[in-house]
Amino acid sequence: MSTFTITLDKRVQLKDGRYNLTVRVVDGKQVQYLNLEKLTQDQYNMVFVDKSLDPECQEFRKKCNGYISKCERIYSQMGVYDRKEFKRLFFLKDDEQPSPTHNLSVVEMFERYAAVNDLKLKTKQHYRMVGRILNTFQPGLKITEITPDFLKKFESFKRDAGCSLATVNSYNRDLRSLIRYYTFEDKIIPQSYSYPYGRGRYVIGSYFPKKLVPGRDEIQKVLEFKDIDNKDLEYARDIWALLYNLNGMNIGDLLWMKKSDTKGKYILYQRRKTLTTRKNNITPITVPVTPDIENLIKRVENKDSEYLLGLVQDDYDEQRYENKLRKIRKKLNGNLTIISERLNLSVPLKLETARDCYASTLLREGISKDDISVMLGHSNSVVTEHYLSGIDLEKTFGINSVLVKKPAAGSEKKFTGGIKRKNLRKNARFHARHKDKQG
Repeated sequence: MSTFTITLDKRVQLKDGRYNLTVRVVDGKQVQYLNLEKLTQDQYNMVFVDKSLDPECQEFRKKCNGYISKCERIYSQMGVYDRKEFKRLFFLKDDEQPSPTHNLSVVEMFERYAAVNDLKLKTKQHYRMVGRILNTFQPGLKITEITPDFLKKFESFKRDAGCSLATVNSYNRDLRSLIRYYTFEDKIIPQSYSYPYGRGRYVIGSYFPKKLVPGRDEIQKVLEFKDIDNKDLEYARDIWALLYNLNGMNIGDLLWMKKSDTKGKYILYQRRKTLTTRKNNITPITVPVTPDIENLIKRVENKDSEYLLGLVQDDYDEQRYENKLRKIRKKLNGNLTIISERLNLSVPLKLETARDCYASTLLREGISKDDISVMLGHSNSVVTEHYLSGIDLEKTFGINSVLVKKPAAGSEKKFTGGIKRKNLRKNARFHARHKDKQG
């Protein structure tokens, strides 16, 4: 899989201190530079590092993003990367580009969809993965071969292989989006094709998997955990505790959190996950700054950076950020696993559980789901169900304890005694009547 980035090629300095601004193409071990403009280092910094709001700078960045999209489109249509052919196609004008041929291959359509649409990197990767999974299930699969029966067989196959229903549903949502796009927008799919989703066909159900979270006593143990001999463990614990206290913040949002996000007694931020996906109900998440949060921030903050943790920089593109995030998550989760073992927690501790623990703790304390939804920054309370563990699992033992009700102490003896006294009185009356008859 190729990657495309706008970069200043400083291998050779040109006249007037300028360098070639290029699209850097990396395909495996092959690297190719496609020259676009000539810029000085200061000009490059102003446009791509400082991200100047000057109209000309904004327009130039937009133009460069168009080059990236063009590279992705060409690559998706080539099938096999060829340096010379790629360069030739790149420098052709749009009206000179050859008309793409469509064989309706599912894996190629997913590749093309990910290349031509304005999607986040992780979303593109997920789409491409779904295409490969479907092609593995049925090699050479065509989009017109996807029917309700095919989808049912695919679901059964993945479930038998140990895949959760929630994961299968995510595959189907991506496939449904792909089919809709190529049916109603980029009309590649023949009109004779029968849409496979909906009532009476294949229905993507709603599924909320039960989330297991540590009990309240276990959460308290985590918040109080200390290990002065291992700073990595303490740092991982501090990060988890900070995420928990910041309304269950995601680690990705914490990486981009700036010190300037604190406004008086509150921290205001918007989830990066919803920056490009949500169109309505866009409001920042509000976190009241408590003494616990202030203390945790002092323990983890990087005083030399505008970012709280100082682990990212402004010039990070999406690929570099994802690589950084992956390394940080792996290291922190490794240390959280050690903490889980030391504290003998019933549920392994991970960065992701901070959000689940925050939501479940509020639910345990009687906070309404609507209020929890607001604090988590969800568009509605239905989404919040994903982060709630349902009925508090600690209560399940108490609820089921009524199935076997033990008698109160001494009640059995009193009950038996009552029966004996009743029988004695009955026998006495019988003997009295019998004696009267004999008399």
